[in-house]
Amino acid sequence: MKLLFLLIAGGGPIHDQDEIAQRETWAKQDSQFAQIIWLRSHSSSAYVFQDRTLFVPCDLSFEGILEKTILGLNWVLENIEFDYLIRSNTSTYFDVRSIIDRLQGIKEGQLGGTFETNRKHLSEFPKGYRYLNGSGLYMTRNSAKVLGTLEPHTYRSSPDDLSIFKFMEEHGFSFVPMKRNNLDLHHIFYPHSQVRVKSWSNPGLTVTRMINIHKYFQANSYLAKIYSWSLVEINEIRNSKVSFRTFYGLLIRAINLLRKK
Repeated sequence: MKLLFLLIAGGGPIHDQDEIAQRETWAKQDSQFAQIIWLRSHSSSAYVFQDRTLFVPCDLSFEGILEKTILGLNWVLENIEFDYLIRSNTSTYFDVRSIIDRLQGIKEGQLGGTFETNRKHLSEFPKGYRYLNGSGLYMTRNSAKVLGTLEPHTYRSSPDDLSIFKFMEEHGFSFVPMKRNNLDLHHIFYPHSQVRVKSWSNPGLTVTRMINIHKYFQANSYLAKIYSWSLVEINEIRNSKVSFRTFYGLLIRAINLLRKK
């Protein structure tokens, strides 16, 4: 089985630093089972693939992310061999070894990811609309072919992940929940195979999280993992805006969750 990561890159210096952190941690090199490609847009009319980066000809703005996704998707379908594809971004950490096992649950006609709820009315998407978050979209090669037929300009005024979800829903796809640890939301590191390390309030924290989490997954002994996990949590306490009491409550709930598992 061959897995391809297609990671949305670009957008400014902060995002570039996040990409560097990925290249120095979990995405340092391709393997026999997984290949990583960062997807960027440029003003040239040509497709350029170098240093594991694919440049596609489209708008460099945030509004161009959906078009960049579809252009990149169709290029890899024509030029890269893979069985499964994960579309993500530069502020997400993946444990590739465990991801490969989880992909077995994604079948043809399905799209995997983490469900979120739209918090406000956006274009044609009402408040409360449930969709798959774009930080991790899991699909087979055939599913990627279906997504590749999406016409980006049809959804120009809508966020890319909501647009993708609606398009796949209209094409009869079912959706498989995939576990994700959103560290910036809960500040408790639970070692799922996908960890969202993005920090909205402190962008520089994203890189630190990426590095510390990588130390955990690279640890070879139980004690080393406990130590690495502690480093992540100490960093969260130091940099988060939640009170110690609130953090303690989150920690107790996390421990209870682990006990149930």
